[in-house]
Amino acid sequence: MEAGLNIIVGLLTIRISIDYRTVCDIAGKGITDEKSLIEAIRQGVELAPKN
Repeated sequence: MEAGLNIIVGLLTIRISIDYRTVCDIAGKGITDEKSLIEAIRQGVELAPKN
């Protein structure tokens, strides 16, 4: 899993965060990357209201 996300729907605001388990599995190993963060931003933009 390279880009796991948690997305909560039904709130007044969009809530997206990177997958906590993914972070715990690689913490302290010097192998982190930005893929989950970038995907979270992409999904936020995709889900945001278009006015």
